[in-house]
Amino acid sequence: MPKNQLSKDEIKRGLAAYGQDLTDEKLDEMFTEMDLNQDGYIDYQEFLRGALKKTVEADLLDRFQVMDRDKSGTLSHDELNAAYAIWIKHLNEDALTKIFDEFDIDHDGTITYMEILQHFVPKNEQASRPR
Repeated sequence: MPKNQLSKDEIKRGLAAYGQDLTDEKLDEMFTEMDLNQDGYIDYQEFLRGALKKTVEADLLDRFQVMDRDKSGTLSHDELNAAYAIWIKHLNEDALTKIFDEFDIDHDGTITYMEILQHFVPKNEQASRPR
């Protein structure tokens, strides 16, 4: 095995040591997603990218859920304004409208978690979906 790289078996044993027992199917899915160069090993850069991507997605979902005050699963213009109320003295209404319109990809007047995620994580790298 190449130095400073992890095999699928090492990943499985490491996760099991922390109480994360994955099925072989889930492990294969995770490993394939992380093994960008498809050499059968996860190097440091691949590992870091995979770990950070999951953290960013989870953080975005947490922030989205806090801003979604009516728990509709979407953000209205008013919810975005409320979320940025502290910055309102630095951003005028036109700037917030422009931000809203940029994130409202389907132009339905609301912003979904997936629309926000598309701005921060390229579509082919999205791993998690809101539950």
